Amino acid sequence: MQKILASARVFGTLLLLFLVLPGPVRAAEPAPPPDANLVLRGELRVGQPVEALFDLKGYEIPMGSYASIKVIFIDKPDGPEPAVRTGYPTTTITFHQPGEYRIGFLLNEVTKGSCGGALAKNLLEAQRTLVITK
Repeated sequence: MQKILASARVFGTLLLLFLVLPGPVRAAEPAPPPDANLVLRGELRVGQPVEALFDLKGYEIPMGSYASIKVIFIDKPDGPEPAVRTGYPTTTITFHQPGEYRIGFLLNEVTKGSCGGALAKNLLEAQRTLVITK
């Protein structure tokens, strides 16, 4: 009987704490970036770096979050993959073979929680076709 009473007291205390303590507080989500844009610049030649500049039109990635960039070669000539050095706001691609490349660009804002897991918000998704010469 004493074990049952002790368990009931523990349950009652936990229930009281649950009802009295405030719930989790969430910060307001920043608005998505308006008219995000991808600008490619550089000489479209083998061995020359091409920069992909992610322009979020003044939107800033919030403190505690970071940018995640993915570059995907959808179509490309046979041979080695181009060298990609991801970075935000600029990613650099160096091509090793001439030809036509269809490339997908993905920029996400990633926020990690303190207890594991992550949330990703898509900021920009674009495809470009480049013709690289010798």
